[in-house]
Amino acid sequence: MSRYPSRHQSVVQGFTLIELLVMVVVAVTLIGTAFPSLVSMMQSHRMQSVSDDLISDFSLARSTAITSGSWSTVCASNFSGKQCNKLASDWNNGWIVFRDRDNDGEIDAGESVISVMPAMQGQLQLLASAPRFSFEPQGSARGFAGDLIICDAQGSVNYQGVIISASGRAREAESAENTVSCP
Repeated sequence: MSRYPSRHQSVVQGFTLIELLVMVVVAVTLIGTAFPSLVSMMQSHRMQSVSDDLISDFSLARSTAITSGSWSTVCASNFSGKQCNKLASDWNNGWIVFRDRDNDGEIDAGESVISVMPAMQGQLQLLASAPRFSFEPQGSARGFAGDLIICDAQGSVNYQGVIISASGRAREAESAENTVSCP
């Protein structure tokens, strides 16, 4: 037996041009059908992450009010990220959690900032029913209950909501519970 092929045997190496083109067409088709779903899934995960951050910071503000025995506030941040935007229902610049001893919604001297969340990234928007939510020393949010909504580029098609009850509990909203709507 010879190590070299005879004239009647052929050695096949690589792919033909037709096979390569068929593989490229199949790959492009698969990527084209999967990409929109991937983008939608990533956007949903971003919205869920913002919702989780909000609920966590509202819980932090409430527990701070209870443990410190003084008011705590979560407010929409201004452009600098160092003060509250008192007139904004637009929370796209992020939010600030602070101990608000005099319950005026402003970060005064002697009032400690507990947490700062930076501006929204990507195509997300965060809108709220109020520029701030404050918690009494007992943990309730009487007079400050409301809701927030996280919208993506699709507007009212895809959104996530967070509700702050009068008792001070923050939770995810069911689909029809939000009073704030996406643009």
